[in-house]
Amino acid sequence: MRWILALIFALAFLAFKLGLDLLLGGFAAGIITRQMLKTREMPAFDSKLTGVAFGVFVPFFFVVSGMNLNTPALFADVSGVLKMALFFVLFLIVRGTPALLLYRRVLTARERVALALMSSTQLPLVLAITTLAVNDGHMRSSTAAALVGAAVLSTLVYPVLALRLRGDVPDEHDLVAD
Repeated sequence: MRWILALIFALAFLAFKLGLDLLLGGFAAGIITRQMLKTREMPAFDSKLTGVAFGVFVPFFFVVSGMNLNTPALFADVSGVLKMALFFVLFLIVRGTPALLLYRRVLTARERVALALMSSTQLPLVLAITTLAVNDGHMRSSTAAALVGAAVLSTLVYPVLALRLRGDVPDEHDLVAD
């Protein structure tokens, strides 16, 4: 496990020095590791690496992303909030529509709408893309803030709506009646 972490950092540093994307270094480390490990060693190693990734690196990425979010730009004027609302709706349209169409013969309408809502959450992907785009100068910080704000909302709102629609979460009326 230690050598893979050293390999990841070494290849990420090499990618940085060569002017390449840091993710390329990590990807290369994964290819090298796969070639070096025996098939029977993969499940145990994969479990350990997943634990390190989700226990250490992913939380740091989200903490740093949250610290870098330009919330003043998002709420500086009404256009930032309108962009956030537009992106929130577009996430549902772009990601939810395929679920509605592809599963129309497999799931009921209610189940398809719940799947569309669940499919419309966006936070990890949007954080990664906006972080890279802002750092490379391809996106304004205010646009990134609107996208990330919409992604946060999609992660908070859409799953709750989907679970309620499926009946997995009682609504307030059900709680009062009990």
